[in-house]
Amino acid sequence: MKSLFLLALLCILSHAASSQSIHFCDTSNKWRVFEYDFGADVPCCMLFYSFGHSFNIGGIEYESLNGVMVREDTLLKSVFIHSGSTDYLLYDFSLNLGDTLKTRYAAHIVSAIDSVQLDGQWYKIWSLHGYWMDTSAHIGMMLGDYSVLEGVGCLAAPFTPNYPFSFERGDYLTCFQNNGTHPVLSRSLNAYFDNAVTCEKTFGVGVPDISVNSGEVKVVPNPAANNSKIVFPIQINSGVLSIINTTGNLIGNIPVHESAEVAIGTHLPRPGVYFYRLIDLNTGQVISGQFLKD
Repeated sequence: MKSLFLLALLCILSHAASSQSIHFCDTSNKWRVFEYDFGADVPCCMLFYSFGHSFNIGGIEYESLNGVMVREDTLLKSVFIHSGSTDYLLYDFSLNLGDTLKTRYAAHIVSAIDSVQLDGQWYKIWSLHGYWMDTSAHIGMMLGDYSVLEGVGCLAAPFTPNYPFSFERGDYLTCFQNNGTHPVLSRSLNAYFDNAVTCEKTFGVGVPDISVNSGEVKVVPNPAANNSKIVFPIQINSGVLSIINTTGNLIGNIPVHESAEVAIGTHLPRPGVYFYRLIDLNTGQVISGQFLKD
């Protein structure tokens, strides 16, 4: 009987050891964020976050997330953002109800704590309410509330706690990826979140195109000129058209509202090959392709 108990205990410990918790600075992580302009009442763009190179600064290892240096202290359950010669707190995954998080520009108090399952493991969600800001540096800026998912980060955008101010704009996490897969969540994180889709970019050198449905899309005229437009086979009620160059740099995001065509000529800075990608925000359909400007 004692042997059976020890065997069962070993199995439980083995399973716990094999379960890998998600950490913010896992370099396999990817985030996709939908940005909406409430002032103009139009979708603005899709933002993508992923890790690049590692850097050693003063003997401390940092990871580059979209060009911003971050590091994680797993013992303190904290993430820091490096600016100038200083590390500022970005996340604290050990907060309790009523605790205060002081980031670079603001302080927030934990107003609520909830939880959600990712791949069968429970993770905390903190709701934070801003009550202080540096008015001398940010007069007229609005301090935004936000929520944070343990290990994943802010449910608005990864760097929101560093600068949690908003004016007629909203950011919404729509997808999170870890180790090349999408963690299965027990419930949706917000109205725009859909972890069944990819967090990958679809443009640029060496980046896979994951969802193409070109239909009868035409660039008129092509090669493109200042009066060129992209014509789609269907009307897009609400979408965002992104234009990317061959090095993967975003040239511009163009909101599409109840239209089957988008003027692109004035968005092309110089001759060359360009890629376009339209995300239909109502259906999730992705239409992409490429064209030439002489």
